[in-house]
Amino acid sequence: EDPIDINVGLSQRDAGFAATQYLIGLGHTRIGFIVAHLDSRARYRMSGYSDAMQAAGLSVEGRVATLDQQSSVATGTALVGTLLDRGTDLEALFCCDDNLALGALFECQRRGIDVPGRMSIIGFNDLEFAACAYPSISSVTTPRYEMGRLSAEIVLKYVETGERPANPRIDVGYSIQQRESTARRGGSRS
Repeated sequence: EDPIDINVGLSQRDAGFAATQYLIGLGHTRIGFIVAHLDSRARYRMSGYSDAMQAAGLSVEGRVATLDQQSSVATGTALVGTLLDRGTDLEALFCCDDNLALGALFECQRRGIDVPGRMSIIGFNDLEFAACAYPSISSVTTPRYEMGRLSAEIVLKYVETGERPANPRIDVGYSIQQRESTARRGGSRS
């Protein structure tokens, strides 16, 4: 929110809100959220999730699981396992990143939970493997290459000319990449 200098990125909160709204738009009301280490980006994504749930009048009680460790596929299996072992009757899951989403998918498959028939899953960052998983994983697409390219151009221009962009905050946005892991409540893919 208050960068030291120039900031090239996206609103993590808005992207988390949009991912949750996407699941709500599919008719899901019992939506969980899993996150590993709560760095500032993860906190903003979780805030977006909570805000979207609250705006829709939906409860987050008992539907959030976190572990203070590195995000990984194994962490995703552990986190979704925690939610399922609580007896949480989830219909959908927003995973703070794609590694967690792949782990959640594996754990659902291990437990015989049909994705997306019984559980919709969305990840974050749209890493290459998300499109290759089975079923393919819906994800929030973040333009990481564009962020790096813009950042490099700004730094090079500053070094060469001393010129800074007029706006020190450059928002490159995000989009929702819909794939097979999400479906309308009741199981029809949308």
